[in-house]
Amino acid sequence: GSLAGIQIKQILYESNTLVRVVADENPYGNGSGAVLLNADSGATVTGAPLFTYLEQGIVTSVSPPLGQLGTLVTIEGERLLGGGANLSSVTIGGSNATVLQANDTYILVSAGNGRVGNSTIVITSNTGSQVVNDGKFAFVNAGNVSLLSPSRGQLGTFVSIHGKKLLGGGNAPTTVTLNGIPVSNITYFSDSLIRVSAGSSSPGVGDVTIVSNSGSIVRLTNGWIYDVPSNITDVCVIA
Repeated sequence: GSLAGIQIKQILYESNTLVRVVADENPYGNGSGAVLLNADSGATVTGAPLFTYLEQGIVTSVSPPLGQLGTLVTIEGERLLGGGANLSSVTIGGSNATVLQANDTYILVSAGNGRVGNSTIVITSNTGSQVVNDGKFAFVNAGNVSLLSPSRGQLGTFVSIHGKKLLGGGNAPTTVTLNGIPVSNITYFSDSLIRVSAGSSSPGVGDVTIVSNSGSIVRLTNGWIYDVPSNITDVCVIA
């Protein structure tokens, strides 16, 4: 079968009353035309100009061009929803991104955990239409925590977090958590060292997580231990 003269890409479902198909790309741009269905008996069913190809959506810019897990990526373009009302998914390098905002000219996502290198962006709308872009975004090596000093403590413990690319492409940390508890203070930060004061928590083991103002996430799994808090049980006055 065909839609406006373009061969149907895929038939998803068929019955005597309903046929679901996937439209193929129209190399000639937009335009309207007849719907043509061919049965295995040789019969042909034709509808008057019932299908219109819209002009293909395009991505004009992606910012930033480099990133890692959690990086906030702005995608701008034209007809990004591809004729749909909203998005069903955005993938970058095959990894699902979290859609935060979306309209026909602007999309904001949080990048997933993609493979290092140039990445294809695929925007899929609720109609199944896709807008595809290559070469405007690349995943870089993610930041990592190499040393925590000390690696255990309690409320108020001064902790130095050492590593590489700790800010993940950003220029400041927005949150640092130890075992899921926000630190009480960030006293110093750079791409290789962050100094914090531990917050209050019950004993336990958990992740060290740094989120930067770019949205990037750098995490050390089970890197911090909250000890049983110190406790004053008695005060003795010596005359």
